Amino acid sequence: MFESLVQDNFCQSSAQFSQILASLTPSLQSLMTAARFALKNAANEDYLFPHFPQTNVQELMLKYETQNELLTAEDLTNIENDVPFSEQPPTPSPQDTEDPLISAWKILVWKKRQSRYERIRIQKHSDVITGEIQEEEMFNLDDKQLLSRQQITMRMESDRESHKRSKETLWIVNRPHEPNYVTEEEFAHNYWNKVQKMSSEEYSSLLDVLGDLNKLVRSSFKDNIA
Repeated sequence: MFESLVQDNFCQSSAQFSQILASLTPSLQSLMTAARFALKNAANEDYLFPHFPQTNVQELMLKYETQNELLTAEDLTNIENDVPFSEQPPTPSPQDTEDPLISAWKILVWKKRQSRYERIRIQKHSDVITGEIQEEEMFNLDDKQLLSRQQITMRMESDRESHKRSKETLWIVNRPHEPNYVTEEEFAHNYWNKVQKMSSEEYSSLLDVLGDLNKLVRSSFKDNIA
């Protein structure tokens, strides 16, 4: 009975310590709370830190393999040799006819690959800090890395202008100059069919719907255009 109660306390301590580690934040108070709990329950060390070397290694390898799903064999070799990620992002050429959505997706995948590459490389080759680190040092940034108010304003203005220009050119399409409005036939053959080609029955149904819509619009005017 006594051994059962002791084991329950050990398991309770282990579960509580796992929750503390899961909610750990880079603040002095959070780190002190975790350290104080570990020291207080030092007698339960075997339960707080389970020693199953083979399991730990397998979990580490599984985690490492899942992180490397985007990395090539050459990337892993460069990580071992502490070579920074130097590959240029994919930039479509003016002659490229690839869908812009696919090009944007390739750039996002490339950025994710770069992030994983650099994170694993830093973890593998960076020095382990064993001394005490003050909270001010942990969040301290070099002044050279900070932007001035003028630089922030200039970047915001540049982003605003870029967004404005993109909206002006995003929906530009090549279409006949005459007439100056989109006809039903142009809409069906030049735009709708690019998504999904319509059958003759669907095209006839589309014309009927557009005809009813045009009648509804005409009847809404005060002078009732015929």
